[in-house]
Amino acid sequence: MSRISELPVLRWASWLVLTIVLGTPVFTHAAELFGAPQKRYASVWKVQGAVQAVAGGKTRNLREGDTVFVGERLRAAAASEAVLKTDDAGYIALRPGAEFVAETYTAEGKPSDQVHVRLVSGAIRMITGWVGRGNPKAYRVTASTVTIGVRGT
Repeated sequence: MSRISELPVLRWASWLVLTIVLGTPVFTHAAELFGAPQKRYASVWKVQGAVQAVAGGKTRNLREGDTVFVGERLRAAAASEAVLKTDDAGYIALRPGAEFVAETYTAEGKPSDQVHVRLVSGAIRMITGWVGRGNPKAYRVTASTVTIGVRGT
């Protein structure tokens, strides 16, 4: 075996040693080190047109199946829209020209679960997931102007 072929094994062994010494997996903090958001909020179920996620000065175009993280600002272009499926089985439809941010999201099946979303501009349609049904006082939507229609009982 040449030294070059041994390098991946040595890198893996180094990560393992650091993990054992520090007591936590080092690679779980990689997203934090590079400024990427960490907490998953939803996945993109449907997308039409140009919908972007912006966080930490970085912009990415969303496609079906992509993950949306807490703290990312979603922007739909004028003729674009997206439907997100939240991790608590809710849905959010981001309408054309809208900007939206999931500011706080905890869905662990505990009484402390909470959702706080902010509509910056435009319109969204929402169906709450189990956090909103199980803990309605901890489900908050913030917007400067609102027209609301409540469906169901």
